Amino acid sequence: VRAVMIARLDKLSQQVRETVQTASALGREFEVDVLAAMLHHQAKLPQYVGQAQRANIWAPLSEIEYIFRHALLRDAAYSMQLIARQHELHQLAVSAMEEVYRDDLEPHYGELAFHAEKGEMKEKALHYLTLAGDLSMSSYLNQQAADYFKHALAFVPAHDLRTQFELLIKYVECVHNLGDTDTQTDDLERLEALARDLVDDGLLARVFTRQAYRYSVMGDYPKTVQYTFQAKELAQSTQDTITLLSIHIILPEALSHTGRLAEAQQYALEGVEYARKIKNPQSEAYTLTALGLVILEKEGPTAARQYQEQALRLAQQAKDRNLEAKVLNNLANS
Repeated sequence: VRAVMIARLDKLSQQVRETVQTASALGREFEVDVLAAMLHHQAKLPQYVGQAQRANIWAPLSEIEYIFRHALLRDAAYSMQLIARQHELHQLAVSAMEEVYRDDLEPHYGELAFHAEKGEMKEKALHYLTLAGDLSMSSYLNQQAADYFKHALAFVPAHDLRTQFELLIKYVECVHNLGDTDTQTDDLERLEALARDLVDDGLLARVFTRQAYRYSVMGDYPKTVQYTFQAKELAQSTQDTITLLSIHIILPEALSHTGRLAEAQQYALEGVEYARKIKNPQSEAYTLTALGLVILEKEGPTAARQYQEQALRLAQQAKDRNLEAKVLNNLANS
């Protein structure tokens, strides 16, 4: 089949065939504006695109988008070229997309990361893989984000320990969100080693917090409490606001499960006050719902309800649908 496809492409004129081969680097679907930028805005490009369409190489999806008639046809056009030429085309694709989408690159981070990887553009691959991972993570696409961060790690220089740490801890968080506790062990050990190599207590506090989250999911609450207190001490010494907020969310639940309800209430109240002090309503909502769960165990549903309702209002104001769902579930339990 591939031989038939290649023979079909060989019947095209040289200029049209080069246009098709260039477009093949963009995938089965492509935009003419990007192709034009890759071909340095050739005056005859519309003519070549039209000839390829009449030859049934591709079909229009819109005024600016085309699709290869068959995935194998696109694959054949791509594979006809030397590896060095393929790398060059992916490099051209990155430059072209940066030019065409310069006012709104965000929706194209994934494509830019792909082409930078394929084009062996190490710095740009690291840059766009990180951005694509962050964007996916913020949209709760944890598996996709984890893949981006894992790929990004391959492009970090061996001496850049801090970047390795930042990418790896994001990867671990995504894996945690997917409910995978088993594969975190080695990565958390690696994170602790990186934090100690960098002699950074703030980073170490973040590692211990992730350990606490892991043990919490596993139901090992004594270990959760142990790591949370270690993280709290380090985070206070470095004034790490984000880690302290996380600690005040996880600690009340862990203490409740170990029967230390008075302490759990104390730390939950501290968390609410701390979130208000630094004016972080989203974290305030998280700590309020944690407090509500403690009060539910300690004083019953009537007393707990007010805290969950306060948390719900804040979650709705923050437009955090994930948090709102959790609070609604807690209200249902109350």
